[in-house]
Amino acid sequence: PVNDRLEVSFAFFAPFGLGTEWEEDFLGNYISKKADLMVFDLGVSMAYKISENFAFGIGVDYMVAQIELSRNIGLINPYDQRLTDVAEASLKGEGINSAWAWNAGILWKMGGGFSFGLSYRSAFTVNGDGKADFTQMPTGNADFDGLLNTFFPFDEKVPIEASIAFPDFWNAGLAWQNEKWTVSGQYGWMGWSVYETLPIIFPENPEFSSVREENWEDVSQWRVGVEFRASQHWDLRIGFLVDDTPQPAWGMSPVLADVDRTAYMGGLSYHTDRFRFDIAYEHVDLETRSTEGQNSDGFNGTYEGQSPLLHMSITLKF
Repeated sequence: PVNDRLEVSFAFFAPFGLGTEWEEDFLGNYISKKADLMVFDLGVSMAYKISENFAFGIGVDYMVAQIELSRNIGLINPYDQRLTDVAEASLKGEGINSAWAWNAGILWKMGGGFSFGLSYRSAFTVNGDGKADFTQMPTGNADFDGLLNTFFPFDEKVPIEASIAFPDFWNAGLAWQNEKWTVSGQYGWMGWSVYETLPIIFPENPEFSSVREENWEDVSQWRVGVEFRASQHWDLRIGFLVDDTPQPAWGMSPVLADVDRTAYMGGLSYHTDRFRFDIAYEHVDLETRSTEGQNSDGFNGTYEGQSPLLHMSITLKF
């Protein structure tokens, strides 16, 4: 805290991330073998208490993205007329691919133990650069392999450019608390409709460029949670989450097959005046979902799964 009304904070966390990796003999490897995306938020925020019952905050976020994609390239072998894997393409961002964003929020203590909060995080677009590698996969036919060497830039670092749009996020919450308990509910709305395409451009090799249609939709999210303050330094929590998918069924693929999900979580905190440690376990149930025969790559199927997640954070106050 700067004084009893103004507080400035710094934060580092990952608001967006995905990762998929498939077996070597997976039939969809020509669409994706591995996809790894992480977005890190380095932010500074200011909160100001106008009165005992009302406060607001604003902040600036420096978003840094890291992306890695790989897939096999298949062609018809003219000697046996079979689809054959001829190369592996690996794309990876290089340097600092970043964007600026901002956030704001208000807190209103309504009396009777009730409080209401509203927050907003802006949309942003990361325009990044990177390199692509093409690794030849021998077909067993020397003439065909030699022909491929004249087309693919094997053993070279090929420049690429990509652009990814991320959504804005509204979140409203209502909570009630007393000396021992806090019960809260939140409704969130994410503007995923900004994610219309995934362009991957090869400025020096335009024959490899692609623009993947995505056309995601705006969706909502619900959360409820209960906290019990067990002692002066220890808190216990449980929570529940319902999260709708923004991805249309025809867009599900080995790159990313997103589904509606529910999550159950439990955690605890240890804190002192200047230190706080939080840890939580989250179990995510992913709804079974089919491409309904509409997949844009012609790779139809049904996706299902579960995801165990571990969350940890450390907070220091100065």
